[in-house]
Amino acid sequence: IFLIFVGFITFLYSPILFSENPKRQNQKTREIPKIQSRYPFGIDVSEYQGIIDWVDVKDSYHNVSYVLMRSSMGVDGKDKFFERNWSYTKQLGFIRGAYHFYRPNEDAEAQFRNFVSTVAFEKGDLFPVLDVEATSKKGNKYLVDGVNTWLRLAEKHFGVKPLLYTYKDFYNDELKGKVEGYPIWVAAYTDGTDLSMIDHVFHQYSDSERISGIRTEVDANKFKDSTKTIQEYCFK
Repeated sequence: IFLIFVGFITFLYSPILFSENPKRQNQKTREIPKIQSRYPFGIDVSEYQGIIDWVDVKDSYHNVSYVLMRSSMGVDGKDKFFERNWSYTKQLGFIRGAYHFYRPNEDAEAQFRNFVSTVAFEKGDLFPVLDVEATSKKGNKYLVDGVNTWLRLAEKHFGVKPLLYTYKDFYNDELKGKVEGYPIWVAAYTDGTDLSMIDHVFHQYSDSERISGIRTEVDANKFKDSTKTIQEYCFK
């Protein structure tokens, strides 16, 4: 039983030795032409993507430079693959980030405590991200007050400006002019969508990208800040 347990833990945290492709063992990453873009490309994942072969993702012709992953949800939810994804991406040299999925009817301070208890940031990691996608049955003021509380707590605790992730229409309808002063990661999937009125630093432009090493479709993002580098949104 002990050997089985050790083997399972090793599988979870040793992406090079236990890649789903056995030919990767003891081999260097293959030289595959990468997609080049003026905007650094990244993906975001959660347990819904299942067990990801991060070596395959690294070897993919997609030039994945950063990975945002769900860590926690609401006051007590934990993404079941967060620790695995957090460890793999660090070992393989991705810029990694963690986001908290905000449940709009739950206490904001308790949600922040859940996030802090789940994630340990290190140098080079992206700043914290708060994912807000739904209205509150308690009204817009309760939602806005809670989101602002979470963001202020994160700024105070980590000493950096956290990012706000949300959809274009949701931002315009529920948050614009009420949640301000934080970098925005905006989701808008329609080609040609005008985002000029939303001052954003990341654009999630698709929720249906196919990446080697991931069995499901995945969200695709571009870093769009023209005045800063992505490293300026990472812990020093």
